[in-house]
Formats: sequence, C-alpha cells, structure tokens
Amino acid sequence: MKKRAVIVFFVSLAIFLGIYFGAGKFLGSFNTHEAEIKGNELGENNTIEQNIPDEFLFVLLGIDKEVSSTDYQRSDTIMVCKVNFNTANVDILSVPRDTKVRLNGETHKINAAHAYEGAKGSLKALRDLLGIDIDYYAEINFQFVEDIVNAMGGVEVDSPVEVNIPSIKVHIPKGKSKLNGLEALQYVRARHPFGGSDDARIENQHYFIKTLLDQIVSPANIPKLPKMVNVFKSEVKTNIPLGDLTAYLTKLPNFSSEKIHSYILPGEYMDDGISWYIADKDESSEIVDRLFAEYKLEDRTTNEDKKDQESQDQEQ
Repeated sequence: MKKRAVIVFFVSLAIFLGIYFGAGKFLGSFNTHEAEIKGNELGENNTIEQNIPDEFLFVLLGIDKEVSSTDYQRSDTIMVCKVNFNTANVDILSVPRDTKVRLNGETHKINAAHAYEGAKGSLKALRDLLGIDIDYYAEINFQFVEDIVNAMGGVEVDSPVEVNIPSIKVHIPKGKSKLNGLEALQYVRARHPFGGSDDARIENQHYFIKTLLDQIVSPANIPKLPKMVNVFKSEVKTNIPLGDLTAYLTKLPNFSSEKIHSYILPGEYMDDGISWYIADKDESSEIVDRLFAEYKLEDRTTNEDKKDQESQDQEQ
C-alpha cells in the first residue's frame, strides 16, 4: 500500500511540474494591463518594480460585479499581501473598506478610490495611507470564488456559525461541510451571520483563504490545475509580471495555511451619520514597520499632502 502511495505521489508531482513548466503560455495570455499604470502615476520618480528578489508585494482587490458591472466601482475587499517564494510565508494586512482617507482633496472611504481610478486609485490611496512602495495589484471578481471552487470540485470548511439564505437555497450548517461554488461565494460575502461587523467578515475571509490554499495545493487537486488556471485567466486582472512567476510556481506545494499570517489595520469605527473606520496612526505605523519595513517610502509626504500644499500655494 505504501509503495502504491509513493508511486501515485510521484506521478502526481510529474503532472504538477508538467503543467507549471508549461504554464508560461497560459500566464502570458492573462489580462495583465501592464500599460495601464505607470510608475510616476503612483508617486513622484516612482518606478514599478520588484523590490526584493523572490518576493512580491501587491494589493488584492475584491470586486463584486453583481453590485455593478462597470470596471470602476467600489472595492469590496482590500488586502495588502506580501508573498515570499523562498520562505513560503504570506503576510496579509486587510484594510477595512470604510477606512477614512483623503482622495482628490476630499474625505472618502478608501473603497471609493477604485470607483474613481480603478486599481491605480487603490494603489495611490494605500501608498498614502500606509507609506509603503506598493506597485502591484491583483483584481478579482467575486465570481472567481464560485468558479475556482467548482473547478476544484468543492471546498471543505469548518464554519463557526450557520449561514442560511433561503432565497437562493443556500444552507451552510455550523461545523464541517463541503461547499460548492455558489455556497462558497455566499460564505465569503456573508456578514450578518458572523456578527454583522466588517471586521468579522474580514476574519472569515482570512480563514477561507487559508483553507482554500491548503486544498488547492493538495495532491488530490493536482489533476484539476488546468481548470483552475483557466479560472485565473478569466477572472483575475493584474500588473504583476506573470512571466516571471512561472519559475516560482513549482514552489507552490511549500505554501500552507500555517505560513499565512493575517492582520486587520488597527483602528475603530465612528459614526457621524456616516460609518467610518478611523485607522490608529501609532498602531498602524507599528504593524507597517513589522510587516513591510523594506517597502517603506523615505518621503512620507503623500500625494494628498502635495495636493493640499499646491492648493494653498495657489490661494496665496
């Protein structure tokens, strides 16, 4: 029995390597939009580049096309991700979508940045908020969750609560169950079953990402990788140079949920007729220093500071 398991493992590994060494042709056809964002559009004298070998820093933007079919709309999920392919460590800092920021000289929630300028607007807002040199993005439609889970043949979760949506016949029991694509999509969208707060929904999304990764890289899903690659092709937009990623893909089995470290930007909610999330400056600076020290911008004068100064100069 052991001998048969070893043979199956190596056959699966061969299939895995074959798919990924040939992945360049798939990755090259992704909708990368490299010409869409120029470095100096994000910051003065900025260039879009990979700062640290074998590591990528990018923002993951979740867009719900069921809410709006336009390309520019409010981002529903905002996660700053640092992925190191040598250590297989992943750091995720979620920024609540109601976080109060300055955009174009006015006060807005940070999720509005995408509605104004798409991924470029989100990158600019995050550079200003966190003071880090973030050049890359990956934008996914929430439909991605349904499609990737269906391509995998389902995903197993251990839900702390029951999620029940009778109108679309979705019932997810408390405890362990296997979700199909539609159920998984509703699971990551759900907020009220988890207490109603955006923080609780973010924490549930962190859990789902970790669970999904463990199952994507499991040997049982290796034969399904071509289907999953096609889902990435159709549902993901990014300016990450995916051709460079081909060499890293064989390291995918090194990743696991145990190496994913997830956080929420420190702060608190305030309601003045509008619900805002106010980032705590000191605690936010501490977590940025801890997670993204190598990416901190030397000049902490933000795009918004410069715009305000220019306005004052013109008034004088």
